[in-house]
Amino acid sequence: MSKHGRLLVGVAGMATVAVFILLAISGSLAYVTTHGASMEPQYHDGDLVLIRPSNTYNVGDVVAYRSDVLDAFVMHRIVGRDGDRYLFKGDNNSWIDPDQPTRENLIGAHWLRVPRAGAAVDWLGSHWPVPVAMCVVLMLGAGTSHRLHRRKLGTPMRSGRSIPAVDAIRGLIVPATLLPAAVAAAVAFAALGAVAYARPAQTPIEDEVSYVQTGSFAYSAQTPAGPVYDGDIGTGDPLFLNLVDAADVQFGYELESSAPAAMSGTMSLIAEIGDSSGWVRRVALSGPSPFDGSTAEIRGRLDLSRIRALIDETPKH
Repeated sequence: MSKHGRLLVGVAGMATVAVFILLAISGSLAYVTTHGASMEPQYHDGDLVLIRPSNTYNVGDVVAYRSDVLDAFVMHRIVGRDGDRYLFKGDNNSWIDPDQPTRENLIGAHWLRVPRAGAAVDWLGSHWPVPVAMCVVLMLGAGTSHRLHRRKLGTPMRSGRSIPAVDAIRGLIVPATLLPAAVAAAVAFAALGAVAYARPAQTPIEDEVSYVQTGSFAYSAQTPAGPVYDGDIGTGDPLFLNLVDAADVQFGYELESSAPAAMSGTMSLIAEIGDSSGWVRRVALSGPSPFDGSTAEIRGRLDLSRIRALIDETPKH
């Protein structure tokens, strides 16, 4: 797990602890993760918002309610009343929500916002400890929980025309009777976050890997057919300087391994000429040429007439 991932686990663990400790104070809460931009600039995508029921809901309150039109939960601001029905609008929207929910459809009002923490809670929720722990919590506690899902936007109104995008939320309504098990789960999440953050991001593992490097050299030349050559000269045939004027040479390289390997560099062809007296000369035939990958090949031309001239020009001792 990366350092960033371990940090998210730690943040999510602490956020979870905060959520369940707040249960002891408020009696019942909902945590929701905001999606979309309908409540900007106060709320942003991925924020964690704590919602709690209220005895009264007034114009200006940010409230989560059940949308019959969207079949989803929406968190917008109350902008008016029509009898026993509430009118809602997103702060960043130019239209009134199509729903006019009554009191029984209201989930609760905004209580606390933790910027960007919803993404961390969602990340933690996608890993195995959370669903397991929550199952334990739900089995030990009494009451019911309600899952808040996001519905695709653009759902048609009852009149048949399309409504503008309304951002939904998701979260969990937690009864106060679950407090003992919830606090225990919260402590476990915090411990998991601390352990995950303390562990190293990488663990070295030793393994034997074989790398096989292969090099192949070849040459060829053409000369008139005669007593020595039939016209074609190949690798392994001797090159007589008085019969052959030039030869084409090539070198191939290959790296084989079952493990990933990346090779790059330059390669050159150099002819080295010498005799038993220690006289040595080097002649560049090709390169240097760059290569990249597990295979490479280079070609050059050996000018034997030049070699003869070089030998003739060398002082004899």
